[in-house]
Amino acid sequence: MADPTALTKVTAAAYGHGIADAVFQAIDNTWDNTFANTGKTILLVKAVTGSCNVTFKSIGASKYNEGIAGTLTPLGPITQGNIGVYGPFPTELYGTTVRVGYDTSTATAAVVSLEDTPI
Repeated sequence: MADPTALTKVTAAAYGHGIADAVFQAIDNTWDNTFANTGKTILLVKAVTGSCNVTFKSIGASKYNEGIAGTLTPLGPITQGNIGVYGPFPTELYGTTVRVGYDTSTATAAVVSLEDTPI
């Protein structure tokens, strides 16, 4: 079994102009994707064609997932041409690395860290 493909994170400034360039990358629906998580990280998923369902793997039971560890599935798919916005991801639930899966290969994803970065 191969390792999941890591997505590259960009940082948005909390002061000033915000996100300079959210870089969308190809997703890996075979082995999943991972990304570094600080608890202030969001994931953007764009359905290029068709629709895309996204799932997140939690690290354990907590108050955020009603005491159930495992895979968390947000409500409804992302439809063609639209962008789903997910997060932030509490480190108590997801740890410092988030693992995300998809039911299609026709989507792209971008990871943005909402850290305080003074100009």
